Amino acid sequence: MATLGRKKKGLPFVVQPKYSPVVERIGTEESGIIEIERRGYLTVQEKAIMQGAMEGDTTLTDLFMLCREIAQKEGLEAEEVFNDMMAPSQPEYFEKYSQQISAAITKLGDYNQRQRMVAATALLITRIDPYWSAADTVALHPDLIDSLFTLYSEEEKKSTEALQEATKEASVKKEGKSGK
Repeated sequence: MATLGRKKKGLPFVVQPKYSPVVERIGTEESGIIEIERRGYLTVQEKAIMQGAMEGDTTLTDLFMLCREIAQKEGLEAEEVFNDMMAPSQPEYFEKYSQQISAAITKLGDYNQRQRMVAATALLITRIDPYWSAADTVALHPDLIDSLFTLYSEEEKKSTEALQEATKEASVKKEGKSGK
């Protein structure tokens, strides 16, 4: 705890970051609405939480291996089999592999749900409450988890659209006040 009593220092920026973080409201009437900071990027800690929680998961590798195996047996490309697997209606050749495909799709659904929970938990820990836990996230309404996952995904892409919009709104409000 060497940082106790020390004033937090900022970096000596020559050029300040283009956008400042904004507080955004996410959620629905059913789930409740929370305020959380949108930064336009994920922190190293947020990425590390996700990587640590998903480490060792073989779901995507197993799915690719199954696609490759089916492709070899059917004389197709693995990508084509994967696309067929994700399509609303499957081709006839899938009947031979229905149990394997069903198991893989179920496992993929579990993987996606786990990824959503981890992303939501990472944002809640780093941006709202450092004492938050995965058990706390499990108790949340699915709409709120979906909203947090959407924010995580946008931050992962380094999307600045919401930050740009907030900057425009702030400048319009500032112009409106200074004109009076």
